[in-house]
Amino acid sequence: MAAALLCGAGLAVANAPVAHAQNAGQVCMFSAPSGADGLGHIGWGFRRDDGTWRFGSTDNPGGAWSVPPSSDPAVTGSWTRDGGWDQMLAAFRSGESGHGAGFYTRYRCDTTPDDNSGGAAQQAADEATNGYSLPTNNCLTKAVDIFKAYSTRLANLPDPAWQVPNQYFTVLPTGWSSTTSL
Repeated sequence: MAAALLCGAGLAVANAPVAHAQNAGQVCMFSAPSGADGLGHIGWGFRRDDGTWRFGSTDNPGGAWSVPPSSDPAVTGSWTRDGGWDQMLAAFRSGESGHGAGFYTRYRCDTTPDDNSGGAAQQAADEATNGYSLPTNNCLTKAVDIFKAYSTRLANLPDPAWQVPNQYFTVLPTGWSSTTSL
């Protein structure tokens, strides 16, 4: 049961383009449906003020149910990159996270009326070192915490604790784009 809470997701749909309005914020949730024994795995990305993106995930490569905090993001398999839109998609598509090509298969994005990329960057750094707990501090909860730090409108995202990543990804609130294949 707790394994269902791990992280991963996947469901391929259309390759529809996503709008990239420069006067608003934007976040994207990436899904690896086969992760965590089919329960799903989540990655995240947000557009910074200069138009580039910061993106990453916590992959917990050892598969432990709990990992203590560490100043080394590698302990939880957390990774973060910066780059343009195409670089972000390529990183998830190619398996830069260490899972290999084809692990992440889909994504959804949301445009926000405000953005705090500095706050989200700090939250991403905190999430990379604050450990891992299968039900309450995992790939999904970390992504949602980063999104909440990014935009006040995203503060009302449903609580991700104890949620199955594939299900959470599928039922994101109104405003998120339809599922797009990587």
